[in-house]
Amino acid sequence: MDKVIAMSSKELARTDIFLRVKEKVLTQQEAADILGLSCRQVRRLFKAYKKQGALTLISKKRGKPSNHQPPPAAKELALALIQENYADFGPTLACEKLAEVHQLKISVWSVRRIMMALRPTRDGRQACRPFHDPRRFKLELDCNSWNVINLYSCPGALSNGKYIHFDLFQAPDTPM
Repeated sequence: MDKVIAMSSKELARTDIFLRVKEKVLTQQEAADILGLSCRQVRRLFKAYKKQGALTLISKKRGKPSNHQPPPAAKELALALIQENYADFGPTLACEKLAEVHQLKISVWSVRRIMMALRPTRDGRQACRPFHDPRRFKLELDCNSWNVINLYSCPGALSNGKYIHFDLFQAPDTPM
């Protein structure tokens, strides 16, 4: 019974190349040039490919956590400390305080991920902070009617359609 193997496109390409090396259509040196590997690496991979097949070309790191990840115990401790003491801090300051006060060395990005997980959710999604969009307030002068046009109207804004009416060239003594 054959197994179903999940492979990336890069691993599938390697399998095809090693199949051509096995059929002696390609040499190991040509395969090394195509794959961007040394000839020695290709020999090592090809030897394993002949013994066990395409399984040897699949990454052994798949499904395992990254080496640069903090240990789960450190994550849990940081989570508890942030909830308790530093909930209103930014990630950089919280990271500095964790290192100074609690001697917990953890990266700023790890603290940022932990803090994002703490944020309240709305409808099952992460609540997003509003960000400044400079296009939102871009205005342009309409020369035909001498009105200011709001080019990027904000959804939910109280505006009178497309135009915001200003009398830019009105004389100061003339009543509006």
